[in-house]
Amino acid sequence: MIPRRQFIRLVTGATAGLVVGPGCSKSRWPGPNAFNGRILIVGAGSAGLYAGYLLQAYGIDFEILEAQARHGGRLLKLEGFATTPLDLGAAWLHGRHNLAADLVRKFQFPLREDTREPTFWFQGQKTPSLPQSPYIFEGTNLPDISFLEFSQQKGLLPDYQWIVEAIAAEYGASAGNISVYQNAVEGEKWTAGEEDFVFQTTYFDFIHQYIAIPVLSRIRYNTPITQIDYSGPGVVLKDANSKTYTGDVVLITIPISLLKAGAIEFYPPLPPDKVQAFSKIGMDPCIKFFLKFQNRFFDPYLMGGAVCGNYFDATWGREAAEAVLMGMVMGNQALFLQDMGSAQAMTEALLQELDSIYGGQASSSFVAAHFQNWTSEPYIRGGYSFGTVQMGNARALAASSVDNKVFFAGEAMNRNGHHQTVHGAMETAWQALLEILR
Repeated sequence: MIPRRQFIRLVTGATAGLVVGPGCSKSRWPGPNAFNGRILIVGAGSAGLYAGYLLQAYGIDFEILEAQARHGGRLLKLEGFATTPLDLGAAWLHGRHNLAADLVRKFQFPLREDTREPTFWFQGQKTPSLPQSPYIFEGTNLPDISFLEFSQQKGLLPDYQWIVEAIAAEYGASAGNISVYQNAVEGEKWTAGEEDFVFQTTYFDFIHQYIAIPVLSRIRYNTPITQIDYSGPGVVLKDANSKTYTGDVVLITIPISLLKAGAIEFYPPLPPDKVQAFSKIGMDPCIKFFLKFQNRFFDPYLMGGAVCGNYFDATWGREAAEAVLMGMVMGNQALFLQDMGSAQAMTEALLQELDSIYGGQASSSFVAAHFQNWTSEPYIRGGYSFGTVQMGNARALAASSVDNKVFFAGEAMNRNGHHQTVHGAMETAWQALLEILR
């Protein structure tokens, strides 16, 4: 979901494998007869769908159990609001060197590189640059303290408060929750490349067409798993209606927010260090919105709002008649909007901020609004994962398998710096399946 990764030093790595996995050739993937059992997959988001896609290709028996009536997880499409469909969830392809990018090239799915740079809203005026650079959250020997505390130490506050919050929002968090050290360490592992790309249709369309459709017959919808028993020779899963499903192993791909909340009961209980690892991985509230206007009075990318840290032209790079502004509101800013209690109140707060920035043009040109509150989605409950203060090796512990029967995947389980991304979730599915099949 993060729009850009211009705030950390990136390292461009080798191209990922076209069908199998990151940096690996097909020859390293076990053969079709490497596993003769049945694999149950919990969750039909990016990780669960990609796991099914790989298993289908190798003729391995599997079933995907999805709690919702749809697939995609944090990928979701909005149709009818504009002449072009819009991504309600993940919208950017980050980098050229990853699983998703390889598949985009394979299927020749249309993209456009996102070359936008931010205009800043700073101390009551718009400016293309700032007196002092706020991009201080990179490098070595950084302290394991929050963005907020570090910004205070570096003298950025209070003047740069909303710029700092906007930077933190790019990483899915409030500035007071995300660790400078953890963010930099994980950023150094990034190998996908520095470019960002926008889809000519939607990210959801791409995943649906090429990853989901081949496995639709294997997805069981409206099946929220509440219990997993791995005490016997295989695994037995129970859903909210007490129906059971049996397999040899289970791959759990639900968001970290649900694991933190104990949405699934395990028997025997998971190791305490694993449960503690879940609790250390951050995932803040998230609201994504679209505002439609009669006129395109706004900048392609505006950064620094107190209500919304980052505003984007939602149809930039596409052929669309409407002027649509998009925002990803994270952390405390998302809670501020959510506490207003209604879409009308949230719309008014955003229009008021935009009017102050653009001289009243927002209210006079406003047509319609649409909100997607990911925090209120019962099987999502937030945006995407980030590194918290004193998180340590929580991702590695969270991603580790239990008794060679219970495996974990999803963007929060990515240990290669590619968390928060669709391709990062896909990588973890590949890694988990490689462990299972071997």
